[in-house]
Amino acid sequence: MSEYTIRGGDKGRERLAILTATLADQTHEFLDNSKIRQGSNCLDLGCGSGAVSFELLNYVGTSGSV
Repeated sequence: MSEYTIRGGDKGRERLAILTATLADQTHEFLDNSKIRQGSNCLDLGCGSGAVSFELLNYVGTSGSV
């Protein structure tokens, strides 16, 4: 293999935007059912575009951290 399979740049950004939109309902359901609440501290590894990290901010509030 001479090339990285998952490209970055504009193509990668477009791919991640499609995934974010496609999985939004499942992501919200997962987060709603989690024990993440105001004041929680979260680490999002392999966060791609960071969309889930930004969504986590709504759950942890100003007293938590992502």
